[in-house]
Amino acid sequence: MIYRIGNTSLFVTLLFVTTGTLADQFTRAFTLSPSVYLMVWGLLLVITVAAWFLLLASERTYHLPELSEISGAARKRIAIVSAFIPVLAIVIGTVNDGLPAATIAVITTILIIIGAVFAWQLRDSGQPQGEPTRATWFTRANGITLAICASVAAIAAGITYVPNNDDHYYLNIATYIYEHGVIPTGDTVLSNQDFRTYARSSSWEVMWGTFSRLVHVHPATLLYIYWVPIAAALSIFALAKLLEGFNIRHLKTALITSTLFLVLDGANRYSFGNSQASHIWQGKAVYLALILPLTFSYTIRILTNFSTRLAFYLTALTIASVGATPTVFITSVPILSAGLFIALFNRQRKAFWALLIQISYLVVGGLLFKYARAHNVSPKIYTSTDNSPDIYFISPPTQKYMPSSYDLLHEIAHPIAYASVLAIAIVLGWLSIRVQNARTLIALCFGFFGILVLPVIHEFALSNTGSSSIGWRFLWLLPIPALVGATSSTLVSGVSKVTAATTWTNLGLAGAWIALVAVVPVTTGLVPWRIPTWEKGEAYVANPTHWRTYKGTAETMRVIDVISEEGDIVLAPIGISSSIAATTTSVYTVAPRDDYVRHAMANVPNQFPEHRVQIAKWVDGQEQIGISLENIATSISLVRVNIVCLKPEMQKEFVPWLRDLGYVHDGRFNFSHSKKYMWCGRTDTFNKKN
Repeated sequence: MIYRIGNTSLFVTLLFVTTGTLADQFTRAFTLSPSVYLMVWGLLLVITVAAWFLLLASERTYHLPELSEISGAARKRIAIVSAFIPVLAIVIGTVNDGLPAATIAVITTILIIIGAVFAWQLRDSGQPQGEPTRATWFTRANGITLAICASVAAIAAGITYVPNNDDHYYLNIATYIYEHGVIPTGDTVLSNQDFRTYARSSSWEVMWGTFSRLVHVHPATLLYIYWVPIAAALSIFALAKLLEGFNIRHLKTALITSTLFLVLDGANRYSFGNSQASHIWQGKAVYLALILPLTFSYTIRILTNFSTRLAFYLTALTIASVGATPTVFITSVPILSAGLFIALFNRQRKAFWALLIQISYLVVGGLLFKYARAHNVSPKIYTSTDNSPDIYFISPPTQKYMPSSYDLLHEIAHPIAYASVLAIAIVLGWLSIRVQNARTLIALCFGFFGILVLPVIHEFALSNTGSSSIGWRFLWLLPIPALVGATSSTLVSGVSKVTAATTWTNLGLAGAWIALVAVVPVTTGLVPWRIPTWEKGEAYVANPTHWRTYKGTAETMRVIDVISEEGDIVLAPIGISSSIAATTTSVYTVAPRDDYVRHAMANVPNQFPEHRVQIAKWVDGQEQIGISLENIATSISLVRVNIVCLKPEMQKEFVPWLRDLGYVHDGRFNFSHSKKYMWCGRTDTFNKKN
């Protein structure tokens, strides 16, 4: 019953995202009306549901794939490798300051390639293992376990409070649609579509903006409060589907372990738990948490037992992926290509063509997106980027960061304890997979990851796909959360051999593994609601009914609502600026993020992006060499800032100074349970009539 509810919920969610994506891709060519978009969306829903139940009603059976265990000799070799890799990771991590980065990168990537080749050689070395019935959650792991794990994930996501500085890129679009009734094509963070902005590929924001307008509920409320726990729960059901596709022996143990890993995984800003439940209102996190596990699962099922129904489902997943995030172009393409290679190798003609269609759609979509970004310009082209009469200091422009192979590996796998967990899970988790095509698919994805992080190929891939800022997401080629859970199943069954009766030693090893992925993060503070000492940002436990905005945003908005006029330009601390831009378009912030400001205002006169960046850093409390109050006043005047908001620590020094500049229409609002307050002042100097 519970499994069926979860499966149906996943299907309905996928149905809405897929048809919403198709509706956006179709309507963006001829209309900006949310109403027209909603009508097309509804029509596609009806057509898709009819096609699913009428055209594919005869294909509802799925035959059990042949199961096999890796032979005893191979398991022993893999056990040795799994013990060796984390030791090597610790050694490399300990001496990395004394070794050239290139040397470490070469050593690491060579080991990855060797491991992938080794896994490929073992792909069919299994010993057949028959089972009388299909290994479903009905027969092998009761629904209560699944429901508890989903509930734990939902509760943890609901109270884990991690604001994100990317929200003004995404939620701002949904907010604009909600407030204005128009699907935007230009910048809505810094202006009312006057400036250049990044080309939009995903449809996630349009879906939520139009839906929120339909139900008359702010998209921030829908996403931050209602969607977060629902999506977190659904992510566990998606994970269960993948573990079932692996056909591992101990599903309950695996699911519990994977859930604990995701709930407590906050080791670094790139970690799976920190990218998933903590930010699951963003399309890229929905892709990682829901769509990607299902993509793995249905690719395996198509290779094992092809049917038109499965191909239909995988196509829907591919379309939904494009609607969720451009990350799909650098992650799903290698995964599906691995499946294509298996289909070609096994001479599975129908599976080959089904996978080739998915890959072609993604490649064409990726090329169109790359072209759109390269040719995305503001409505008018100008020759000057800054028209200041007195440019006293220009901030260094944001560099196009091209991370080296070592940089990538270091960022996604630190601290060393976390790297060791990933290394063990990749090896031992793979060992528990009993479906040969699944083993082969994961081995090939492992190999693709190794190739993509090779020093020369890595830089080539990033530069030619335009993914230098998100190259760390290549790790998504491996279903790490599922492999972490599968590792516990391997340990319960036995590492060097599979025994019919579980021993106390096996249970002890599995218990130690669960403690490693659960107790260690809690005791060391590497959990999503705490920011590690080497990271920046905010994270804490809070009331689940709160918006995921930066501290001080709610108080700032209370003051702005009283003193502002429509279209005012607001200078506030950077995190607060990002949250304001994400949740309202009635006012516009000065600079929620340096690189966004420089891009949006490129070639637009009299907008002074460099001056915006400087005063944004000033109001954020960042130290800048050579900048005086006179310089700040000049920049404020050039940018025509209507409202300035100051954090408590800056108020004593700068409030009198700002009042002298004319910011006399002020207000304040106290922080909860504190005597401190947020202060904002407004001037009439830069009213539109002036």
